[in-house]
Amino acid sequence: MRVSLVLLALLLAPDSARAQHRGYVEALGGATFMATAAGVFGAEAGIQLTRTVIVFGQAGRMMDVLPGDVQDDLDDAAALLQSFTGRPWRFDATVRATYAGGGIRYLLPIGSRVRVYVVGSAGIARYTGTLRERELGDVLDQAIALGVIHADDVNGTEAAYEAGAGVVVPRGRLQFDAGYRLMNVRGVNVSRVVAGAGIRF
Repeated sequence: MRVSLVLLALLLAPDSARAQHRGYVEALGGATFMATAAGVFGAEAGIQLTRTVIVFGQAGRMMDVLPGDVQDDLDDAAALLQSFTGRPWRFDATVRATYAGGGIRYLLPIGSRVRVYVVGSAGIARYTGTLRERELGDVLDQAIALGVIHADDVNGTEAAYEAGAGVVVPRGRLQFDAGYRLMNVRGVNVSRVVAGAGIRF
């Protein structure tokens, strides 16, 4: 019991009562906002070089980053097909993306218990799309062949660049993080809001 109380006290101790933390690992979750809102999850680890500069690496998975203009094209195609066939058509498309990279997190020199930061990073994103029609099932290959969807819009590996801002709240060995990220892949901006929790070391 005494050991548990000591460990708990160390975990919740203020920064001044222990050595300066120099790094962190954290798990992140949130949502992307593209043609539809969808989940995102990932992890990040960083090393603090100075009081205000952190270098970090990250990786994660976004469950749907289908661009809005691609969804608009699919809706137009469904309306055109309905006018020819007389039956309603419905296309359900998703583009999932896995990303990895690294960058710099700059802590603004204001505050101590709540730290505001800006972030920039670069890496790669691998994305894979699916397209289904309500009655016909998988029609991705047919849509690409007809030019309704460009193959590069739904499958590929590309460079990814990201910028954002947020706040991090340290509490003993723990930290809580929330922010906004804007990732650009092939000229498409992927907007996402993330929140996370991690351990400092």
